[in-house]
Amino acid sequence: RPKGVFDDADSVHLRQFPDISSEWKNDALAADWIEIRKIRKSVLEAIEPKRASKELGSSLEAKPVIAAMPLLERRDMAELCITAPFEYRKGAAAGIAIEKAPGSKCTRCWKVLPEVGKDKDHPELCVRCADAVDHLEKTRKAA
Repeated sequence: RPKGVFDDADSVHLRQFPDISSEWKNDALAADWIEIRKIRKSVLEAIEPKRASKELGSSLEAKPVIAAMPLLERRDMAELCITAPFEYRKGAAAGIAIEKAPGSKCTRCWKVLPEVGKDKDHPELCVRCADAVDHLEKTRKAA
């Protein structure tokens, strides 16, 4: 570590966390995330029986179907739960169901997605991974 930048603690483990400004406190956001974490836990618990029965090999093959939870529509729950994309159903009774995701497995991110196989340059990749690979290739050529 650079001299004089941090206090003189012998170890990073002996340092204190900095004080956070009270202006950053957002009770509504904190309440939202408490609820999102509860829902995430419910989704993961709903996936486990399907994995145990070998209907699904991993959570990336699961397509959670969530009904009547508008809080989640603004979040990328697939990223938070490490699943294939979620489906949101409005007007249905609240609940969570797990379906097998349609499509093929992307060889880069391993998500099962319907778009895998449709890119002629990268037939084994999803759109997001194909974009990342193309960007990397352009960056390497420019260097």
